[in-house]
Amino acid sequence: MQESAFMNSNLDWTIVRCPNIVDKPAKGICNPTLDGKGLKLSITLPDLSKFMVDQLEQTTFIKQAPSVSN
Repeated sequence: MQESAFMNSNLDWTIVRCPNIVDKPAKGICNPTLDGKGLKLSITLPDLSKFMVDQLEQTTFIKQAPSVSN
C-alpha cells in the first residue's frame, strides 16, 4: 500500500481523502474530519485545492489522513 510508505516514514505528511470532486465554483466551505462524521458526498475542486495548499503551511493534520467535503 502506498499510504504505508508515507505513514512509516519520518516525513511530515498529510493524506487528504475526499469524496466526489466536482468542477464547480468554490463554495468557500471545507469540512475536514478524522472520523468521517459530517462528511458530505462531494467537494468542489477549488475548495479541495485551497485546503491542500493551506496544509503546506499549517500543522493541524501532520501525520494524519483527514477526509474533506463541502
